[in-house]
Amino acid sequence: MASSTPKQTLASIVSARITETGVPMEEVLNALEIEQPAMLTSMLSGNVRFRVRSLPTLATALRLDVGHLLGIALREYAPATLEDVDTMAVALLTEGNRILPDSYRSIEMEGPGYSEVTIRAKLRPER
Repeated sequence: MASSTPKQTLASIVSARITETGVPMEEVLNALEIEQPAMLTSMLSGNVRFRVRSLPTLATALRLDVGHLLGIALREYAPATLEDVDTMAVALLTEGNRILPDSYRSIEMEGPGYSEVTIRAKLRPER
């Protein structure tokens, strides 16, 4: 059964995190390498895309995982590219090394209520 929870957008994640952390707007503007607060407003409303190259500094400023932000940005801005990258990454991993990313994908799909016991079982299956 598919989840009815809508996927979060990069704009909604960044907006919520700015509110949660109280990071000064000047710091967010610097992280994004923009000068105009109106540009940030447009980004947060979803009218203008975030520049992918700014995600590492934005993630640092907002204390977020850059890989997660990049994944959200690719899913939103270039889903075919994300699918290609995911396919290539899986092809490069050995079966043993796939356990962690596959478990992570399961956690993302199940949401925050995913059982820690289930995660551990996936990482260390009984032999």
